[in-house]
Amino acid sequence: SNSFCTLLASMPRGGGWTTRELADVPLAIALVVTLALTVILTLGNSQARDDVEARVVALASAQNELTALASNMTTEVDELMEDVTRLEAQRAALEKRRDAVATGGTQLELRRVLELREKSKKELRRIHDTIDSAKKELMEFINKK
Repeated sequence: SNSFCTLLASMPRGGGWTTRELADVPLAIALVVTLALTVILTLGNSQARDDVEARVVALASAQNELTALASNMTTEVDELMEDVTRLEAQRAALEKRRDAVATGGTQLELRRVLELREKSKKELRRIHDTIDSAKKELMEFINKK
């Protein structure tokens, strides 16, 4: 840097450089190239840093999405578990009614109990299908990220 400044300072106003001064030209060129490379590498590192920051932001966003999805699924599972509890209570009541029918109830009462039992089975199957679908959706989301 000092040689380059010396070279510039020693440049004659009306004529050319001396042989000694011209010997400093390759050094001056090397200094300019070094400065250019430093600028290029700094910009390259800045670009890499920007890329890393963008990836960190994307990962944070994905984490937030996953947290929201997990929260939604937890709420959905809680609701489904309430449905299961309700259906189990309904099934117990149906079993009591079935026992009552078996000990002397009417044929119509038995048919009604069987229909309600079938409806309960379908509802339980729907709940299990919903849980399986939610699990599959969560795994697909996790595999994407």
